[in-house]
Amino acid sequence: MLASACVVIGIAFLFMTTGLAPRLRNLWPLIPAFLAVCSLYLIILKNLRKKFLFVSLLILLCAIILQLIILVPLPVRKVWPLFVLASGLSVLPAGYLRYKRLHPVYFVPGTAFLILGTLFSIFSFGQNSVSFRSFLAVWWPAFIMAAGIFLYMIYIVNKSHFKHKHQNELDHDEMSIED
Repeated sequence: MLASACVVIGIAFLFMTTGLAPRLRNLWPLIPAFLAVCSLYLIILKNLRKKFLFVSLLILLCAIILQLIILVPLPVRKVWPLFVLASGLSVLPAGYLRYKRLHPVYFVPGTAFLILGTLFSIFSFGQNSVSFRSFLAVWWPAFIMAAGIFLYMIYIVNKSHFKHKHQNELDHDEMSIED
């Protein structure tokens, strides 16, 4: 935790000395970021409840985005897709840590948030040559295809996991019978 405090304090002073944040009040997102890093430390290294991982990661990523909005004056109407990406980036590791595999309850929404956040970011930051409405008018069937592919992938992952788990149970039962 001391290391986290040193990193956050160092970042704050670096922003101040470089002139990126001339006022200390511009650094308020570092406070929730520090608390989220401390929480992540307790969750990962000290085995605190794993269900808090999503919230801690989301707070950390949102604090980083907010700090960028403050330091690089960006309108929230342009950067809002980054919050969608932060949600996806928070859901995936939380589900993996909880179930020790890609569980559909976390994998599907996490991936959907990542895809939507990326898509919205492309249009929000003006990295395209067509409007969002024109894009949707042509490409809407791709979303149906993507949903089908996701469902098929989940089916395959769950089927292989169930088969592997069932085989391990059979092997364990055979070993018990032999004893």
